[in-house]
Amino acid sequence: MSTNISLSIIKELTKFRLTLSVVFSSFISYFLGASEVNFIQLFYLIAGGILIVSSSNIFNQIIERDLDKLMKRTQNRPLPKKEITPKLALFLAILSALIGLIFMYLINLKVAILAAHRPGPAHASHPAGAAAPGDDRGGGEPHARGHRDR
Repeated sequence: MSTNISLSIIKELTKFRLTLSVVFSSFISYFLGASEVNFIQLFYLIAGGILIVSSSNIFNQIIERDLDKLMKRTQNRPLPKKEITPKLALFLAILSALIGLIFMYLINLKVAILAAHRPGPAHASHPAGAAAPGDDRGGGEPHARGHRDR
């Protein structure tokens, strides 16, 4: 395992496309609710949102790393493949969450508090926590929890 982290590992660890889709809804909501656009606040919202959602996705992958080894769909993620250590992934998750919360605090305290209490991937209301293909909560093949790939 190396301490060099490629951009592709970061994108996979943070589930960057999913992260962007979650943050996009905040971006649209900002325009729907704002009477005037404050581009500095909009930057804080987008950057902070990307960092907080990314952090949540990293935490999820840390928690699920042993189970991810068991399922074909997830066994090529960076942690099961040992492309990054759990300790380094944890550092990135914490750093990302803290910086993201600072950005949200720069908007205002209420936004930071709401961002800190945002449901993470383990929560059913979060897109990453919803039933995915291969998930035993409603997807196709059984999830790795207690099941082997068939």
